[in-house]
Amino acid sequence: MARSSRRRSGTRRREVLLQSLVSQQKMNANSKPKIGLAVVGRVNFDVAYAEEKLQKALETLKLVDADFIGEPKILFDADAAAAAVPALTAEPLDLLLILQVTFADATMTLGLTEAVDAPVMMWSFPEPRTGGRLRLNSFCGVNLAAHALSRRGKSIDYVHGEPDDASAAGKIATAAKAAALVRRFKSTKLLVVGEHPDGFDPCDFDAGELASRFGITVDQQPVKAFIEEVKAAPEDLADNGWARRSHEFGNLAEMDEVATRKTLKIHGCLSQRAKDKGYAGIAV
Repeated sequence: MARSSRRRSGTRRREVLLQSLVSQQKMNANSKPKIGLAVVGRVNFDVAYAEEKLQKALETLKLVDADFIGEPKILFDADAAAAAVPALTAEPLDLLLILQVTFADATMTLGLTEAVDAPVMMWSFPEPRTGGRLRLNSFCGVNLAAHALSRRGKSIDYVHGEPDDASAAGKIATAAKAAALVRRFKSTKLLVVGEHPDGFDPCDFDAGELASRFGITVDQQPVKAFIEEVKAAPEDLADNGWARRSHEFGNLAEMDEVATRKTLKIHGCLSQRAKDKGYAGIAV
């Protein structure tokens, strides 16, 4: 009997009453990713040429819908990189973007990535093969930094493209948006009412894995406890939902009002719980 009840209560789980309920902790659709910007190079390469490339890259970055933090000037040594850290750590970042305008050893990149708690993306610039000395050798600097970071258990994403290439801006924008979502997951709380129905394993989840991978916190409540909570709630909890749907659905009057109000009361309870507890979503 209990198993049958669980099937009935869980069959439409995560399909009906699976609400993406907006809370204070949910990312605002209009919020922009925050990208920390650092530029590294060496004085023994063609600095004037590197500055030219940098200015083009900065123009291209205007295509990225994000807030950039950090001074866009070339850092030539570890002291300059250390001086840039306070600005890059003044507020949480979604992504640290390092422009490798010339070759440099990994010292500055290691210092920046150790100080800034954010995923790392690097941008290097291609150069034509002339048979002579490379003026920038930018890509080699990214390769060296990636190896140094891998030795320390860290990985990077990277873009290798011309500084005026719009596709480079697109890759950076995509990486920043993804990183911003992951960072916001770390403060996300979810509520799951009941358990997944027997035989519907795709509906199951691992709360521990969600916490370890994304930092998502999951609270759980037994179905019976939730039902008793709904019963005890005032009937007018359904009023707002009924009024709103009377404008949205032209056939609302044809529905069983008692049954519909019960459903809307459940929704009202879930909405109130999300608001009170800061849940970004609730699954029943």
